[in-house]
Amino acid sequence: MAKKEINLNYVIFDSAMLYYTDFDASSLDTAISGLKGHELGLSDGGVTFSSEPEIRDIPFAGALERKIKGFQRILKTTGKIEGEILPINADLLTMSLYKKDTITSEKYDKYIPTTGLIEDSYYKDLVLVGTTADETDIIVVIRNTYNSAFNLDTKDKEEGKIKVAFEGCYEKGSDIPPIEIYIPKGE
Repeated sequence: MAKKEINLNYVIFDSAMLYYTDFDASSLDTAISGLKGHELGLSDGGVTFSSEPEIRDIPFAGALERKIKGFQRILKTTGKIEGEILPINADLLTMSLYKKDTITSEKYDKYIPTTGLIEDSYYKDLVLVGTTADETDIIVVIRNTYNSAFNLDTKDKEEGKIKVAFEGCYEKGSDIPPIEIYIPKGE
């Protein structure tokens, strides 16, 4: 039987759902159903996922400033998801580093920007779920992240859109990059 090839050019992220939670990858076959209730927003106009390693060339006599196979070291890998979303719930403010403040209103909640050291409770995993043309899910996870930009765009006769930018953070003392991509196994 021929191996099933996944062409990532045909992954549809135009209408992908973003989730903000502590993602448990121990049971991937049911992981997407476990995301229910943690929806952050639906992408509108697409989102961009990027991953970039920072590579250091190890200098030695005779290299002549060329890149030499076997003499390069990956120092870190960054992962980002950026785009516009249609927000679904108030978690958008929390993941944008806002905290709920106390007020006496029965009608409104007040959120203010946090200051100082970012508390661990603000770091969550951003999960992007897109599908291939044959309805197979592709999952991208950015670990330990928060929204580093909070921009609200409004236009006449359109839904309000929030521009978001998430970048993963390493765990202290770990060299494991905060990025995971899950694609179906070939047959």
